[in-house]
Amino acid sequence: MPSYLFTDLETGETDEYIISYSKMKEMQQDERYQQVFQMPSVSTSNSASFPDGHMPNSRKQAMDLEKKIANTTAKMYGQKQENREEYKKEIKELEGRRKAPTGSNKNGE
Repeated sequence: MPSYLFTDLETGETDEYIISYSKMKEMQQDERYQQVFQMPSVSTSNSASFPDGHMPNSRKQAMDLEKKIANTTAKMYGQKQENREEYKKEIKELEGRRKAPTGSNKNGE
């Protein structure tokens, strides 16, 4: 059964209710309750995470490295052509920290 968040307007408490769709519709009509809408959490990792929602450290480090490369690249393109050399060096150094994908051969292919 799906879960819905409702705030009890008399007490101010918000609770999660695991109820049927028809019961949820009844609660929406009841002036004592107000439904709370929230965005679902979306994982941006391509691999599985632990039940508590955290990625393994090695995967987290890889994602952080990719974010840093992307941010540095974006900064580089915001500069004039003659000022991009420092960013290119930093990007090349960051890309050198990447590890070969799991399952690759000794040559990284």
